[in-house]
Amino acid sequence: MGKSPNIATAAPKKQTEGKVQAQNGASQKQKGAVNKNVKGSPQTPGKTPKVLKMGGLSYTDLVVGTGVEAKHGKSVGVYYEGRLASNKKMFDKCYSGKPFKFRLGASDIIKGWSVAINGMKVGGKRKFVCPPHLGYGSRGAPPAIPPNAALEFVVELKAVG
Repeated sequence: MGKSPNIATAAPKKQTEGKVQAQNGASQKQKGAVNKNVKGSPQTPGKTPKVLKMGGLSYTDLVVGTGVEAKHGKSVGVYYEGRLASNKKMFDKCYSGKPFKFRLGASDIIKGWSVAINGMKVGGKRKFVCPPHLGYGSRGAPPAIPPNAALEFVVELKAVG
């Protein structure tokens, strides 16, 4: 596929497609991996409505976290997957190993990430669609992301510092 564009300039890419290590060392499927029997664990919402935020960005919480809340100016660590909204083609991912870390609201990430991740809590997992002007805009990020592309992300918040 060639070199994928990074969400930021220096994103480490340790990955295991479709798997994520649980805290106890056992592997589990990434989708739907929520233990509802553990007190204080994140819960999958019953019917989470789609939320529309600034500039046309929309998101749905797949798992509502129970940990520390991400706020602008804080360092966060995430696992994520990025796809083109038009054809669902994956262009970037970080599923395991060290989470991708960045400062929320900083200029080294696309603006859509700051908007969508703000307010999430550790343990949460959110799916969002980022319109072109909150992503890579008219320049795109060739060759994987064409100009004026809407982007779809699934982000799991692992840490807030």
